[in-house]
Amino acid sequence: MRSFWSRVPMFRVVFALITGILLEILCNSFFPTSIKSVLVAGTILAISLIFIGVNAGLKKVNLAYRLRLFNGLALQAGLITLAYLMTWFYTQKNYPGHFSNFLTGKDIMLVSINEEAVLHDKVVTITGRVNEVVNSTGHFKTSGLVQLGFLRDSICEQINYGDVLLIKSKADTTEGPKNPYERNYKTMLAFHNIYHKAFVTRSDWKLVDTAQGNYLIAAAFHLRKNFLKVLTRYVHDRSDFGVASAIMLGYKDYLGFDTYQAYADSGTVQVLSISAFHVGIMFFMLNFLLQWMDKRSQKMVIVKTVLIIAFIWFYACLTGLSLPVLRCATMFSLIQFGMALNRNVNRFNMLAGSAVLLLLFNPFVLTETGFQLSYLAVLGIYYLQPKIANLLVFKNRDVRGVYWFFINLINFIWQLTAASIAAQIAILPLCLFYFNQFPNLFLLTNVVVVPLSNLLIFTGTVLFAVSHISYLNDAAGWFFNHILSILDNFIFRVSSLPYSVTKGVALSVAEMLLLYIIIALLCWFSEDRKNKVLISAFAVLLLFSSFTSYKKIARSGQKQMVVYAVPKQKAIAFISDNTVFYDFDSTLLCDRRAMQLNISPHWYNSGIGSETPIYDKAITALPGLYSSRIAQGRVVLFEGKKILVADSLSTADYNGTRLKLKVDLVILSGTLKITLPVLKKSVDFDEVVFDSRCRPASRKRWKKDCAELNLTCWDVNSQGAYVWNLGHSSP
Repeated sequence: MRSFWSRVPMFRVVFALITGILLEILCNSFFPTSIKSVLVAGTILAISLIFIGVNAGLKKVNLAYRLRLFNGLALQAGLITLAYLMTWFYTQKNYPGHFSNFLTGKDIMLVSINEEAVLHDKVVTITGRVNEVVNSTGHFKTSGLVQLGFLRDSICEQINYGDVLLIKSKADTTEGPKNPYERNYKTMLAFHNIYHKAFVTRSDWKLVDTAQGNYLIAAAFHLRKNFLKVLTRYVHDRSDFGVASAIMLGYKDYLGFDTYQAYADSGTVQVLSISAFHVGIMFFMLNFLLQWMDKRSQKMVIVKTVLIIAFIWFYACLTGLSLPVLRCATMFSLIQFGMALNRNVNRFNMLAGSAVLLLLFNPFVLTETGFQLSYLAVLGIYYLQPKIANLLVFKNRDVRGVYWFFINLINFIWQLTAASIAAQIAILPLCLFYFNQFPNLFLLTNVVVVPLSNLLIFTGTVLFAVSHISYLNDAAGWFFNHILSILDNFIFRVSSLPYSVTKGVALSVAEMLLLYIIIALLCWFSEDRKNKVLISAFAVLLLFSSFTSYKKIARSGQKQMVVYAVPKQKAIAFISDNTVFYDFDSTLLCDRRAMQLNISPHWYNSGIGSETPIYDKAITALPGLYSSRIAQGRVVLFEGKKILVADSLSTADYNGTRLKLKVDLVILSGTLKITLPVLKKSVDFDEVVFDSRCRPASRKRWKKDCAELNLTCWDVNSQGAYVWNLGHSSP
């Protein structure tokens, strides 16, 4: 019997392509747009192809058999270098015609909109392709994408896919993360070939043409907008509407952060993202409902295949043919097509084959969280679900009536539970790495949410189909709204339960990879009961434990003072061991989204287990920290350092000051009227930090004062968070 690895040759192709893509990304981070690496990769590819061609032409079978190892290595080397070259050529900034090569700072750009607008509270963001650049040096035909930001009004909300805009605005490079361990949106945008952004005011742009995009994509966007109006007609609750638009149409503009967090805490956030979860639900349920056609004839099998693929792509059109849906629709269409051609098709080969096609079309799809979670979840369900389900078998051959229904219901719930466990095992390390939390009640929630979301998708599709038929549309809308309300209420109740989620789990890339190696070795052991495989799994587990132990030791005794970069907010933290003392604005503490994006990742990775506020009192004495309110602001004594947080100063406060305070650091916060020369008269300091609450005009003036007084300054708003490492105490 052939091994599992030999039965899935497409997996080897996928691994080779992934290796080449990651190699190019790594090399490009150290040697940007280096043509030398392309020449080296091209040479290796040519040599590999020549060797494979010569080996294939050998007439001596024995010699060819002896060279099979080298032929395999040449094939892998060829695939790796092919993926490397594809990734390099897919990166638009590597081309000399990229618009960034022609910018002078005073440019006019002709931009064609290639995506729908994303509506935020105060801003509208749109991605466009820069076709031309005009400036004092000339008129240039260009390529490349730019992210445009508009102040939200009724006019910019009308910008559609395919519109062409004339824009007079400065295009700046996208900003990287400003806080420790904050998600790197600059890199995420770069993987979508977006390296520049421009903020556009109403007087800076003009609509010059319309309907210049792809007709099929424009029709899909138009269809999605019409169905959004259908949802507006029947779903009136704001939270329910946000969930409905996310599940059915891929719109996340109306999804509140609290709603998203509730789904994340309950372990069902996958239903809010158009991914393999939704398309997979349709795929498996349609196959289940139409399985009777398999027993008829080959023509009926073909009809079944056409119906399933057509339904999947109809749903893809509803979502505006977004990349995640295209990815999943392609994957399941290929699987269904393979099942029609060969009833014993290897599902793993079809899964890997769909991944190969997507990677060949867009190598950077590998970097998307949705791609990773989708394929790992499906892979886990394919491989682990049957093994888990077989641990408990319900026989119903000799049972009739109510007992037959009861046993089949239990069996359905168990199969669903087994699929949830399998998917959770497959994506667990990745979820811990990205989201730093584990939903403890995922089994309970998925048993309820998966059937409800399944019913919701089918009911919503029916609603869209009968939206213009009287009475039927009202009945479908009423049913859809009630299912949605039940789903939303259940999620919020579960997420509010104590201990429903474990937060603060921070994994490094190395730890995540070690966990996947352990899972892979245990799966190997389930196939081939060899002691060396089990010993290897325990060895990797020991290595993983060593990593986590080292992290705990490194965190013990850590001493840091951090001024975080949160727009228009004061956020100062003092970290000692696993305890943080914080001085935050009350508005920031109430803003869960801002805390989750800017602060929590750093605290999770620092192993914070205790959070203590520094109250606005005259004197605050805490273990490890002393704070006192004085005329100049708040003085904090932390690890032998004296820090002045000046947040309520004016020039008049210092006219009668006689005593001079000596501090190691001054933090200026808020709308202060003080000048640094005046502050120096009462405070002796050499370094000053401007936090995010300070006004731009004040920061500009203070920087000039620092240059004149020979002071070291740090602007959190432009330079990112200020982190002062005060060393480690003895553990």
